[in-house]
Amino acid sequence: MKRQDVKKTNPLNHFANEKHRAPQPLMQSRFAMEIEVFGTENEQSKQLVAAVRKAAQEFGKPYELIRITDMRIMINLPHIAMLPALAIDGKVKSMGVIPSVDEIKKFFKETQGKQP
Repeated sequence: MKRQDVKKTNPLNHFANEKHRAPQPLMQSRFAMEIEVFGTENEQSKQLVAAVRKAAQEFGKPYELIRITDMRIMINLPHIAMLPALAIDGKVKSMGVIPSVDEIKKFFKETQGKQP
């Protein structure tokens, strides 16, 4: 039985032979927003996530949406008193309510205005 030669490839160099480069992390852009939605897997939290996605798409800036559903994490956060909650770039913008798409876009504009 002969051993067949196997072409070895470096998994870290996966994109070396492709025309496209490896995707860059979103947060490298200075205009990217980090949007955090705190809440359990209930209907209100799902509605907030849907409203945030719609507002972010209409706003047109790059964003990263992070859903925090682990109660152990949320209990240890002193700035989160009610669920669902919305934070943009680390600043809590709403708690206990589902803001409208227009209100969420206002939050985005406020946040973008404070960036350098």
